[in-house]
Amino acid sequence: MKMIVEKMTKDLLINFSSDFLTHLIRFKMEERGCHSIMILGIGSAKRDVYVDNLGPLLGSFLKEKKLPEEVSIYGTMEQPLHFLNLPLFFI
Repeated sequence: MKMIVEKMTKDLLINFSSDFLTHLIRFKMEERGCHSIMILGIGSAKRDVYVDNLGPLLGSFLKEKKLPEEVSIYGTMEQPLHFLNLPLFFI
């Protein structure tokens, strides 16, 4: 069952189009009266730590989707955001 859910989740994320994500984010921003949004992909970028690298994986995935300029994404596999460097990102 776990493998099926993981595959379905992966397939769903891969098939999200940039247009759909842009529309969804802008809709949610309007709904909440926001002018910008910050997404933090917190975790380790070590590829062998499967549970802790979900944040950076998602950050990298979203960064590739060319989202609107109102969306800031911090924490990717290339530049991970974790408890040791978190304060450095926002100085």
